[in-house]
Amino acid sequence: MAHLAPGIQRKNFYHLVQNTLWMGLASAATARFASVYAIRVGATPLELGLLASMPAIFTMIAATWSGRWISRYKTTADAMRWPSFGLRLGFPLLFIAPFLPTDWQPIWVIFSLIVPAIPAGIQNVIFIIMLREAVNPKFLTPLFSRRQMAWNIGIAISTLTFGLWLERIAFPLNYQIMYFVATGLAVVAWRHLNNVKTLPTTPAVNDAAQTAGRVWQSTGFRTVALVAVAIHIGWFAIAPIVPLWLVREFEAGEAFIALYGIAELISASLIALFTSRIVTRIGNGNMIVGGMVGTTISACILAFAPAAEVTLLAAALGGASWTASAVGLFGFFSERTTSEARTTTIYTQIIALATFFGPLIGSGLANNGVHLGLVLLGGALLRLIAAAVTWACVHYNFTPLPALQVARPRN
Repeated sequence: MAHLAPGIQRKNFYHLVQNTLWMGLASAATARFASVYAIRVGATPLELGLLASMPAIFTMIAATWSGRWISRYKTTADAMRWPSFGLRLGFPLLFIAPFLPTDWQPIWVIFSLIVPAIPAGIQNVIFIIMLREAVNPKFLTPLFSRRQMAWNIGIAISTLTFGLWLERIAFPLNYQIMYFVATGLAVVAWRHLNNVKTLPTTPAVNDAAQTAGRVWQSTGFRTVALVAVAIHIGWFAIAPIVPLWLVREFEAGEAFIALYGIAELISASLIALFTSRIVTRIGNGNMIVGGMVGTTISACILAFAPAAEVTLLAAALGGASWTASAVGLFGFFSERTTSEARTTTIYTQIIALATFFGPLIGSGLANNGVHLGLVLLGGALLRLIAAAVTWACVHYNFTPLPALQVARPRN
């Protein structure tokens, strides 16, 4: 396999890290504050659930178009340009929200996150391929490490800065200025991404139905799929409820929401330093189990917290535990499946589907009048079940999902 010149690889490395840093600086505006903004404009619990879930289903659908999209371009770097631009449209769309009638604003916030989810589905698949082409394989691990560090630094800085800003300026001007600034930061990230160079490639053309059938016939893949669905539903079932619980139960403002996010980020960054050692000692599967037990305890602390300050403990434990589970899942996936592009695409779609259904569980219960504290405890139970399912899959090869049989064409 041909590789780029060392000088171009070094430049690619730099631009890929810078892209992550600047996008991290922009992303807190949506990842940390879009749900709070929706609460401020009167979103119901169900609408908060849709805010968390709807982008995932559009991402899943759009991922199926990635192969066709790549085939239109000479390089994966060229194929990335417009999907990555579309990924940034959420920021200017959210800027427009306050100009709309009040009754329309919660729906517009949801729409603003759905629009970028469509190009994100295409970009997510292309980006994994582009990374492997942009640098020599021996530099991939350092690249992932630097990108993760850059992301954590960027989103931590912007979470704290935006949180303090939103508390000091009147609503909704404070949010409009934040999304205006985030748009500029996202454009800088996009410029860095456009500077990445890759060699021309010829994507392989496969029979999608037959390839999907081979993927599902693998016991290893079905085990991974079951674990992925279980832990993502467990985690996301109450994810959209947490900001609502903090605002209603503790009258938390944007500054405290930012502090809650910082607690999650710091603990996630710290655990990421030790995940390799943990996996060496207990394996990826057991790390997933331990992580999901930690998220269970986190949800219980959140439900029974007597004061807002105690919820920061839940944030720290939840951030570290979910990071351990997510890292373990990727390792579990790598151990038990092949590296085929179709396998990666289906795996991505499964996670997107679970991310779609998960938030609807908690938000649906809350929207029907169930007390938010009980919803959090229900989410804790789902997380504990996910830990048990993972334990069974790891230690007893528990795989109830049937193999997918694909009809063969007749000659």
